[in-house]
Amino acid sequence: MEKTQIKNISILHESDGRVKQVLINGEDLGNISINIDVSIKNFDPFRPDNVEVSFSDKYEQVFQDIFNVIDDLFLSNKGCLAGYLSSYLYERLVPIWNQLMRTGQHILAIQYWRKIISITHEWENKNSKHIHKGTP
Repeated sequence: MEKTQIKNISILHESDGRVKQVLINGEDLGNISINIDVSIKNFDPFRPDNVEVSFSDKYEQVFQDIFNVIDDLFLSNKGCLAGYLSSYLYERLVPIWNQLMRTGQHILAIQYWRKIISITHEWENKNSKHIHKGTP
């Protein structure tokens, strides 16, 4: 097992780049993801496409920090680790989506992913970079 430290993020990974754990300021990303604060505004059952999902400032900062580290890894010729870190982030977000789907909250599940992709696109546009959004 190897450890790569960039800024406030520690990445524990295999030699091939597969990420096993990510710590942000010493806190496990898995725990941060589980405790995500999703607030839903303006839900109208007759206009479900108008649902707004937002995350706490803390979690929005998690995205920014990880995206910046992904960029640093890529610039350091560690593209494989960057891709695995990106996948690891998005995989940590799946349990909330699964829970929304299991409980019949399909509209919220869609808006949840739209918000995640929106945050990602905002960072990409601001930084003229691309973040990997799938599994390598």
